[in-house]
Amino acid sequence: MGERLEKVAEGEIPLVAAKGEEIPRYKQLDSTNRLLILKALCELRAHQDDTVSYINDALKEGNQISSFHKDKIGGDGNGTSYWYDGNKTIGYRLYRELNIYPSKRNSKGKGCLTPPAISSQWETLATNLDEFRKVVDELSGSKVVAEVDVSKTIETDAIPVLEKLQKNKDRALKQKQRQEMLLNYFTKPLAAGITRSCRTRRPVSYTFENWAPHSWKSKKALQLPEYPDPDELGSVLNTLEAFPPIVFASEARKLEERLAQATFGEAFLLQGGDCAESFKEFNANNIRDSFRVLLQMGIVLTYGAQIPIIKVLSLGFCF
Repeated sequence: MGERLEKVAEGEIPLVAAKGEEIPRYKQLDSTNRLLILKALCELRAHQDDTVSYINDALKEGNQISSFHKDKIGGDGNGTSYWYDGNKTIGYRLYRELNIYPSKRNSKGKGCLTPPAISSQWETLATNLDEFRKVVDELSGSKVVAEVDVSKTIETDAIPVLEKLQKNKDRALKQKQRQEMLLNYFTKPLAAGITRSCRTRRPVSYTFENWAPHSWKSKKALQLPEYPDPDELGSVLNTLEAFPPIVFASEARKLEERLAQATFGEAFLLQGGDCAESFKEFNANNIRDSFRVLLQMGIVLTYGAQIPIIKVLSLGFCF
C-alpha cells in the first residue's frame, strides 16, 4: 500500500503497523488523510489479478459491473450531473456530481495550451425510499427542464425497485416478529388463569408410524351410542367404506401444511362448528348459516391480522 500511497499523495505514510491498533489510529486521522488511504487501497485492489480477471470475464459475458460503474441519469448542462447505482444486496444510492470550473481571471493567456483544471464534488442525495421520494419532489418542482427529466427518470426506474425492496424488508421483519412472538409463547411458562388455554398440556406420545386405516378402532370412544346388532353395524360400515372419501388425501396434506404455517405465526386458525349436533339440527339451513358466519369472521380477521386465515368448519358430528 505504501507504493500506491506515494503515487496519490506526498509525504510520509500517516498509518503504520500498530499490532491491531490500526483502525483506532485511522479514525483519529483527518478526513483528507483517510480519503488518500482509501484511494490507495482502491487502486491496489483494482490492480490485483483476481479483480482484473473478474472485470475481464464480466466484460466478455456482457454483464454489467455495477460495483465499478454508476449510471448517469441526467444533468442540468451547467456542470451538475446525477448518478444512480446499487443493487438489492448493498442497496441503491443517488449521487450528485458538481463540476467546478476555474474562473477566466486565473487563465495564463491566450497562448496557454494547458486545459484548466476541473474539480469535482460528489454528494450523496438518497440512500432509501423516503430520501428518493424527497429528491423527486424537489426536482419535479425545479425550473430547469433537465432536472425535471431526472425526477421522472428516478420515479419510473428507481422508485418501483425501491418500493418492492421495501415491501420485502417489511414482510421479512413481520415474519421475524411473528416467529419471535411464537417462540416466546412456547418458551415462557403459562401464567395462572381460568382460561381454557391455560390447561395443563398432555405430552404427545403418538407417531405417524403407528397410524393405520383401522387404528381408530383401538381408541376408546366415549360419545358413541351402543348398537345392539353388530352384524347390521358391520354391514353398514362395509357400505360406507365402499363410498368415495369425503376428504381426499391431497386436501388433508394441504391442511397439514397450512396448520404448520399457523404454528410459526404465518397464518391464523379459525375453527367453528357444533360439538355434537342432533340429526334434527343437521340440515341445509344450519350448514349455510354456519358457513356464512365463518366466512364473515375470516374476512374481519384477514383485514385485522394481515395474514392468511385458515378456516375450518366442523359439521356432521351426529354421524
